[in-house]
Amino acid sequence: MASNAVIRRHVDPDIFKEFIKSKGVSIRQLGTLCQTNEKSIRRMLQDREVTLNVALDLCKYFNCNFNQIFGPDNSSEWKRSMVDILKRVR
Repeated sequence: MASNAVIRRHVDPDIFKEFIKSKGVSIRQLGTLCQTNEKSIRRMLQDREVTLNVALDLCKYFNCNFNQIFGPDNSSEWKRSMVDILKRVR
């Protein structure tokens, strides 16, 4: 993976929508409450994937982990990305 590659993770739109609904926040409200804008959140749901930066911002805002807000991602691409991330931070 190139050092400037964009790391993406799978998003289950139904899990995401149910999660924010349980927190009493709409997509429009979320766009004003955190560092990620509404358009990026809607694109994330349409594309069914999220960049690492947006994922971290949303998880930080809700104080949760990736699986709680986006659902599981067992793809080989995500596993490779995680290995690459761990190598970089060690």
